[in-house]
Amino acid sequence: MKVVNSEQMASIDRYAIDTCRIPGHQLMEEAGRIVARKAIKFIHHYCLPEQIAIFAWHGNNGGDAMVTAWHLLKKMPDIETHVYFLSTPDKLSEDALKQYKRMEKDFPEYLHTITTTDELAGIKNACKNAGLIIDGLFGTGFQGTPHGFAAEAMAFLNRIKRPILSIDIPSGLNGTTGSVTSVAIKASVTVTFGLPKIGLLVNDGPKYVGKLIVADIGFPEEAIQSVSSDIEWLQPREMKRLLPPRPIDAHKMTFGHLLIIAGSRGMTGAGIMAAQSAFRTGCGMVTLGCPASLNTVFESVLTETITLPLPETEAATLSAEAIGFIRAAIKQRRFNATLIGPGLGSHPSTTELVHEILKTSPHPVILDADAINAVAMSDTCSLSKCAVPVILTPHPGEMGRLLKCSTDEVQKDRRQAVRECANRFGAVTVLKGHNSMITAPNVPVFINTTGNSGLATAGSGDVLAGMIGSFLVQDMTPLEAACAGVYFHGKAGDYSVTSIGQRSMMATDVIRNICNVLR
Repeated sequence: MKVVNSEQMASIDRYAIDTCRIPGHQLMEEAGRIVARKAIKFIHHYCLPEQIAIFAWHGNNGGDAMVTAWHLLKKMPDIETHVYFLSTPDKLSEDALKQYKRMEKDFPEYLHTITTTDELAGIKNACKNAGLIIDGLFGTGFQGTPHGFAAEAMAFLNRIKRPILSIDIPSGLNGTTGSVTSVAIKASVTVTFGLPKIGLLVNDGPKYVGKLIVADIGFPEEAIQSVSSDIEWLQPREMKRLLPPRPIDAHKMTFGHLLIIAGSRGMTGAGIMAAQSAFRTGCGMVTLGCPASLNTVFESVLTETITLPLPETEAATLSAEAIGFIRAAIKQRRFNATLIGPGLGSHPSTTELVHEILKTSPHPVILDADAINAVAMSDTCSLSKCAVPVILTPHPGEMGRLLKCSTDEVQKDRRQAVRECANRFGAVTVLKGHNSMITAPNVPVFINTTGNSGLATAGSGDVLAGMIGSFLVQDMTPLEAACAGVYFHGKAGDYSVTSIGQRSMMATDVIRNICNVLR
């Protein structure tokens, strides 16, 4: 799904009104009707008190709030709904003023003007008793820093600690940058209109948005296509379509053969989890190349995986001498891709092996963990010169090493970092972290919103690497494999939460639940 900034959304809105001749009040009416429906559903789903407090300001967002209130009072009179208008009618836009006057005419007893701190304090108990608060203060056009009475009201609503539904965007959040300069509404759910705004998905945005719902309020496709965007949000339907078919006459080679180069003393678990997740994601065969002295450890755990014992260093990491054995195995067996890095170690001879694999691999390569560090801390030219497709899966620290900058600089502008990495090295790049980003040269940045804090645990990255490798050998393109791996890895993490919660989640729990999200 296309993602836009605030200015682009405003352009779509103007195009719909000026070119497509859709009246602004019609869009506002549909927006309010949908928000009312979502509010009712929210209250009933969570068995909340049937009382709603709606807060409106003088922008168009206030008009949406007035429409929402009117629909709630008209169609659900059993839900006690009150509107608290924090401004004066003379400041309303033409469309919003019409909605205000309709409320004033039809339901005057439920429309309250609140313009002072004392009046705000006077409705504290009413707000605390509400099942839901609806935030209709600032919209996506808001820029700058909230101040004065509006900022005071936003802080007041956050202190009430009741569920909040934000209309279009949590008030105070910048729809383009995702930044919060002073105060912003912390929503439980946000109903945004037309298209998702980038500020809802990046930087501070996810901390304030809650569950994000994108509502179609009637923007014509012509209006949607009137702006271009280089940002996309991964959607369930698109990701499901990427899953490869399982022909009735298939055999194991139909689903690909993944070579994993992994492991060192004390880090065998990384290779094990990568292999297990690859199988759970559907690939037909996995061969694991490992230090020879650790082969029995891997064989005792990995029943289905073929192991390839390789020469090692005195530190029990893979040696550069292993390249000959790897080349021989590639000739003898039909590998479709190589994943290198999980638990690999940082010995100089191991680093040399990584470069040799990049120089000579006949098939796509996924670089993860220590393999990324090996390239970043020595010679990144081998990435640019690699003749086969490469997928990089850095976390922010590893990305900083690749780009020769700090982790803070990466996190400050994750979109720019992932784009720069992909363009500099000509590789499909996954920047891991909350709302992971995926891109490649000359394609949009894809943002993923599956997953949760339970995935911030040892081994989670190894599971992801195995999943990407598995999808890659099943005939997905490198970009598709990266997107699918990130998306379904997050979904497996979300599924795990339902049984064990975020706090107790381990990487092996994610592996066990891959099957539940790929059905």
